[in-house]
Amino acid sequence: MPIQHFGYNTPIYLNMGTHMKTTLDIADTLFLNAKQVAASRNTTLRALVEEGLRLIVTRHRQTKAAPAFKLVDASVGGTVMQNIDFGRLRDLANEREFDYMATSFKQSQT
Repeated sequence: MPIQHFGYNTPIYLNMGTHMKTTLDIADTLFLNAKQVAASRNTTLRALVEEGLRLIVTRHRQTKAAPAFKLVDASVGGTVMQNIDFGRLRDLANEREFDYMATSFKQSQT
């Protein structure tokens, strides 16, 4: 009679029809920390990775299903700005920011 396995610790060779074997590049420190967590929980690194992926996928589905943010119309009366060179306006703002930073730097040096 064949052995039946259930749960995360099923050997992958017994369940190749529903599992995909893959290779992951993981930062050394993350790998070592994950191995320690797996050992402290008496589980495998594979089970820990699967659990983490399930949590992320579930969170993604929940946030994706959330209704989109709708910006409230807070416009005010007035005239439309016409004939404005927004590039020049940006340059002036950047110059002002640079002047402010330069002045702050000079003051911090004294």
